[in-house]
Amino acid sequence: METKSRIFFNYKYAFFIIGIMFLFTLHVDASPKAEEISQTKDREELRFGLVGEVETLDPHNINDMNGEIVFAGTLYENLIEINNDMEAVPKLATKWNVSSDGKNWTFNLRKGVKFHDNTPFNAQAVKANFDRYINEKPRRWNLFQHFLQSVDVVDEYTVRINCTTPYAPFLTILATEHAQIISPTAYKRYGNKDFGRHPVGTGPFKFKEWIPDHEIVLEANEDYWDGAPRLNRIVYKPVPDATTRILMLEAGELDVILIAPLSEYNRIKESESMQAALRGAPNMVRLALNNIKPPFDNKMVRQAVACAINRKEIVENLFLGVGETAQSFALPYVKGAHIVDLWPYDPTKSLRILNQLGWSLGSDGILVKDGEPFNITIMTPSGRYPMDKQIAEAIQAQLREIGIVVKVVVLESTAFIKAILLTEEEKKKENVWDGMIISLLAGPDMNDALRDNFTTEAIPPGGINLSSYSNVKVDRLVKQGVVTLDENERQRIYKEVQEMLIEDVPMILINYGIDFAALSRKVHGVEYASPVWNITVTKNAWVEK
Repeated sequence: METKSRIFFNYKYAFFIIGIMFLFTLHVDASPKAEEISQTKDREELRFGLVGEVETLDPHNINDMNGEIVFAGTLYENLIEINNDMEAVPKLATKWNVSSDGKNWTFNLRKGVKFHDNTPFNAQAVKANFDRYINEKPRRWNLFQHFLQSVDVVDEYTVRINCTTPYAPFLTILATEHAQIISPTAYKRYGNKDFGRHPVGTGPFKFKEWIPDHEIVLEANEDYWDGAPRLNRIVYKPVPDATTRILMLEAGELDVILIAPLSEYNRIKESESMQAALRGAPNMVRLALNNIKPPFDNKMVRQAVACAINRKEIVENLFLGVGETAQSFALPYVKGAHIVDLWPYDPTKSLRILNQLGWSLGSDGILVKDGEPFNITIMTPSGRYPMDKQIAEAIQAQLREIGIVVKVVVLESTAFIKAILLTEEEKKKENVWDGMIISLLAGPDMNDALRDNFTTEAIPPGGINLSSYSNVKVDRLVKQGVVTLDENERQRIYKEVQEMLIEDVPMILINYGIDFAALSRKVHGVEYASPVWNITVTKNAWVEK
C-alpha cells in the first residue's frame, strides 16, 4: 500500500471534510506570510482560551474536547493522519499494508523518534499502547473493542495490528486523538490514574505545568524529529463564559478562543483585529432524553415532545444562515444515512398523543396528569457548543406553548462532564436531568453514528449512549452491519435501524454541528489541520509581535 490511502467512504463526499454545507473557511485579509517576517519579530507565546477546565491529558481515557485540543498534534502523534483531502498519510508510521482478508495491518515505523522522556519510539512502544486498550480497557476502548484483537512486534520498527474482522473505519480510528501514542515508560511510572496529569508523547511540544482552573503550559520540544516548533510556549486557559472569551481576545489577553459566540460571527469576520474560523463539524447537536426515568421512559411521550419542537425554526433563528436542521441519524455524507423529514413540527399531534396518555391542560395552560404538572429539567452547557444554551431556551419556550414546563439548568464544564458520565442507577433518581443538550459524533461511518450513541453496550460507562436507550433488535442489527461486507445489504440493515430510532425517539436531533473559533489576526498556523480533530496549534504556528 502506498503511503497515502483513500479512506473508506466515497470520495465525492470529501468536499464536506467531515462536515456539511460548507468547507472550513478562515477569514483573513491580506497579511504578511511567515517567510516575510523575520522570526526575531515572532512573539514567543500563544494564549488559547478553552471553554472550561481540562478533565485529563490522557488520550485513551478522555471524553472532553478541551483536553483533546490541548494535546492533539502538540503533545502526541498518531501512526497515521487523515488530511483534508480525505487521505491517510504518514506520521509516526511511514508506510503500511493490509492482508488480503483485511484483518492484519502491518506498519513500518519512523526511525529516530523519541518520546519527551527519551524513551525510544519503536514497535514495543506501539504494542504497549494497544495492549493497554486490550488489557485495561480505558474509557475510549469503545472505539476499538469491536475489532482490535492483538498486536505483534515483527521487528524493532515494524508492528502488526490484528483484527477480529475486516473493519471499514480502521484507518480513520487510527487517526483520531484516541489512538495517539503515549510513552510506555511514563505510563508505567504514573499509572492509569495519574498519567493524564503527567503526559508524555512524541509531539512538537512537551508538557511543562498544569495549574488547575488557571492554565496548562506546553513548551517547545527542541529535539522534535521533524524540527523544533516556531513557538516557545502555548498557554491554555479555561474561560467558561463565551462573552468573556471574546472580550479577552479583543483586548489581546488571548490569541485564539474556542467556540466563539455565533452571534458575533459577522462582527468577527469584519474585524480588523480578529479572524473567524468556521467549518461543518463531524458531530450533531441533540436533546438527549433520559429513557429510564419518567416521563421519557415512555416512547409515546418522547414522540409527543419531538413533534412539539420546531427544530427548523430554532436553527433558522439561532444560526444566522450557517446552520442546517438535522434530518438523519448520521451526517448526510455518510454512506447509509437515511435522510427524511424527522418528526415534522405538529403541536396538535403532540397534544393528541399526550391526551391519549392521560394528560390534560389545566386552567393555567399547564399539562396535568393525576394532579401532577408536566415539569421537566433540561441541562445544558453554555458556550461549549455553538448556541447550546440558546437551543435549550428555545426548546423551553416551544414546549411551554403546549403546556410543558421546562427548567433549564446551565452547567459549567466540570459539572457537565460529570452529568454525562452518570450511571443508569444515578439517572433514575428524581432530581437528575430529563433532557440534556449534547453534541455527539455522527460519523464518519454508520457504525460509529449508531453503535456509540444507541446500543446497550454504549450506555455509560461503556460509551456515550447518554439516553440509556436499549433495544435488543437495534443491538443485533448494529453488530450485524459492521461485519457485513456487501454494501447494499449493509445499507439495508442500517436503514432498518434508523427507522426504529425514528419510531423510538431516544433523543431529538437538532442540527448538524458547527466548529467556530476566533483568532487574532496576528496568529498564523492555528487551523483545522485534520477533519477528525478540532482546531489545532500546528508545529509551524507563530504570532506576530
